[in-house]
Amino acid sequence: MSGAYKGSIWRKWDLHIHSNASPDSNLSPSSIVDKLIDSGISVFSITDHSTSNNIDEFYEIVDQKNKNGKEIHFLPGVELKTDKGDKSVHLIGVFPNFTKNGQKVTKKYLYDELLSQIGCTEAKIKEIGKEQLGDGKEESEYFERGQLEVTCNFENTAKLIRDIGGITIVHAGSKERGIETEMDHADNDDPNTLLNSLGHKKKELMNNYIDVCELTNWNEKNQEQRRFYLSEFKKPSVVCSDSHKLENLGERYSWIKGDPSFEGLRQIKLEPELRVSLQKDNPSESETFIKINELEIDFPEDLMIIDHESQEKSPFCLSGKYNIGISNNLTCIIGGRGSGKTSIAHILYNLWPEKDKAKLTNIESPLASLDFHPNRLSKISEHTIAKVPNSTEFFFQNEIELFAKNINKMSQLIRLRLVKLSGLEDGSTLTDLETEWLSASQSLEGITNAYEGIVSYDSMIKNHEEELSTLKLQTEVIKSEDYKKYQSTISELTGKIAKHKTYISEVNNLKSQIEELTSMVEILDWLPDQGGSLLPELLDQIKSFKAKINAAVDTYKTKYSEEDNESKLESAKSELRGYLSKRGISDENIHEIANANQRISELEGLIKSAKDEKAPLEKVYENHVTIEGEYKEAYNKYKERINKVSLSLQEMLKGLKISDKEISFSALIDYSILKNELIEFIKESTSSEVSLRTDAISSLLFADEKNIELLIEDINKIAEVVDKSPYKGKHKQIVQESIADTVFMNQIRLGLIQHAYDIKNIRIQTKLGKNSLRNTSFGERCGIVISIIIVAGTNPIVIDQPEDHLDGKFISEVLVPLIRNQKLNRQIILVTRDANIVIGSDAELMQILDSSKNRSDVIASSIENLNYREKYIWILDGGIYAFTKREKKYDI
Repeated sequence: MSGAYKGSIWRKWDLHIHSNASPDSNLSPSSIVDKLIDSGISVFSITDHSTSNNIDEFYEIVDQKNKNGKEIHFLPGVELKTDKGDKSVHLIGVFPNFTKNGQKVTKKYLYDELLSQIGCTEAKIKEIGKEQLGDGKEESEYFERGQLEVTCNFENTAKLIRDIGGITIVHAGSKERGIETEMDHADNDDPNTLLNSLGHKKKELMNNYIDVCELTNWNEKNQEQRRFYLSEFKKPSVVCSDSHKLENLGERYSWIKGDPSFEGLRQIKLEPELRVSLQKDNPSESETFIKINELEIDFPEDLMIIDHESQEKSPFCLSGKYNIGISNNLTCIIGGRGSGKTSIAHILYNLWPEKDKAKLTNIESPLASLDFHPNRLSKISEHTIAKVPNSTEFFFQNEIELFAKNINKMSQLIRLRLVKLSGLEDGSTLTDLETEWLSASQSLEGITNAYEGIVSYDSMIKNHEEELSTLKLQTEVIKSEDYKKYQSTISELTGKIAKHKTYISEVNNLKSQIEELTSMVEILDWLPDQGGSLLPELLDQIKSFKAKINAAVDTYKTKYSEEDNESKLESAKSELRGYLSKRGISDENIHEIANANQRISELEGLIKSAKDEKAPLEKVYENHVTIEGEYKEAYNKYKERINKVSLSLQEMLKGLKISDKEISFSALIDYSILKNELIEFIKESTSSEVSLRTDAISSLLFADEKNIELLIEDINKIAEVVDKSPYKGKHKQIVQESIADTVFMNQIRLGLIQHAYDIKNIRIQTKLGKNSLRNTSFGERCGIVISIIIVAGTNPIVIDQPEDHLDGKFISEVLVPLIRNQKLNRQIILVTRDANIVIGSDAELMQILDSSKNRSDVIASSIENLNYREKYIWILDGGIYAFTKREKKYDI
């Protein structure tokens, strides 16, 4: 990508540099500019004492450097000694390159309009020269070089600087003196502070005549001073080099976010919190959140859009090539109706890896009507380029409205924001804790299944043993040795057949597991130092053992087939029938006894198998206390975390009021699922012929809401709860009989644990003031939704027309402050026509869609770019008012 214009970005500025107006080659204008370029300074101002002698030469040098591919910008300036303070407070005037009527601010202009009027005249030069240098010196030379300082009246000078369009920067004139940060000490006689130096009118002077305060460094003391000036007087502060030597250039500077122009500098008066930063490193390096950098569009020039009703075609407004930059912070896409501003958001969505392919069609996006075939969205992707991170969020027109209309969807949205927010704070994320809970839940499910298996096997074994006992009574009537031999033979053959069937089943299961293991090993992509070199050997061994097992199975099958046990069993049963017939036993009894002997052997095998299969389940269930404890712990950790994150989200929204009420969150536990599951289990598990009613069981167990907490604490108290219930009738007796059964009670206990500690029970209750969501107005819910989606997250977010359904007061008092704060932590892209959002939020970049014949031009601009202000001021609703309001904010 080519690096599109990104709007207001951080640049190094040095607004206090001395050239001494000297022909000295070590400090010539050319050497100063070269050193500034090498130091990465983007904007500088020459501020010699009481003179503007070298300004014209700096213009020429900077123009030449920029023509040669360098980037350096120059603002004319001057430093003036004032009549405030024992050692004087100094005023710096920094000026635009051109006046409002287009006149260039040159050496002559500054002399005529400012310097001569504050006493920088030939007569004053001689007077100062005699005083400072004595007779016989070349006073004019020293003056020209900025080494003679004319003392001027502070108020008049500051007013003159402003009258001719400049900005006033004030400092104490001594690097050794700090700036006072406590007003309590400002009236003493100590001249070592700027405020003291201003005298008794310090508040008036600060408020009425000073635009910017100059500090000496980036250290914490100066940062404290900066915060003081910001809070007490709404004044920005800068750090400058105040350099008189070439080697000092580039050592101290300020970071200013804005175009490299005087209007860019002027923004620090309007946005002192957002537009200036005092530190060594680029502030943008702290913007480590993920971003969309730019969007390239290359549609055919003749691309058409189809009206689905009339099938008429018309030119698509974004046909052709565009390179659209996106600010790291706040980008506002603005334009008139039909200019394509929403289409840009939809194009980004179409490039999003997580997109819902049907969404653009469902919301009737213009993209879904483009004359592209056969697959519109795929063709659009082929003609557009942007790296849109997976975590990007999109909220299109009316989607916020849909959340506000559907309370359940809104609750889901809030929960999702809490999940995102949990990843921004210290501690485990809610996603990680949910995974941990799911793992514990699976372990608990294993315990529950193991117990159900044990119960099932116990029942099976009991039934088999009862049947076996009956059959043995039947077959043991005959005591002869011949009969016992027949019984033994039948038992032995039946056992062999049963073992064979079990063996074949186990072989098939083992083969299936070997195939799964082989597949798992084959997909591993381990490096050599991770054990990757062992994988081929492991596969070879698996293959070898598989072949050996197959060979062993084939050998066994051949041997078993040769034994022909099934035929031998039938022969043995036939011989037994013959023997019994000779004993005079009826045909019916002969058949029963012959089959009973075979069944006895089968049952003995089934009982043994059941006990063998039950044993590992009992081993699993032995750990039930530990696993139940881990499940409860995982639930409590999730519950504690979601409570903490809810409070964090509430704190983020603190002070932001909707309808003069604040948003609050609290975690509530909803046991309705638990109650329903418990009731259904009791209904399904009782052996009574009476059909139990849900309402009757509910009255028995949950007539008192406290009972649910009581049962969660100790399920053994269920008998106490049922006995104390005033409910009378057959239901009570049936339930009392059921809970007397140990197995039934243990099943109830496991089910209670499972559902009582299910994180789905944790519900986030959102309130506006004292009202729950259901008792808020539609507009209030829209406000809650937009506030939450902007606050929670550091991922890019794209919102189409967030101002819909929001009143002006909410936009100004809630939404704008939110955006101003959150754009420092995440990339925000807004499609909007609301000037308060664009101007009040101090958008770093505006992409202006200007309709021109059959297509739209996309013009990138910043708020401080005066060239395009008339182009977009009419597009924004309340544009002029928003600018006026912004100026009045700092009494400008």
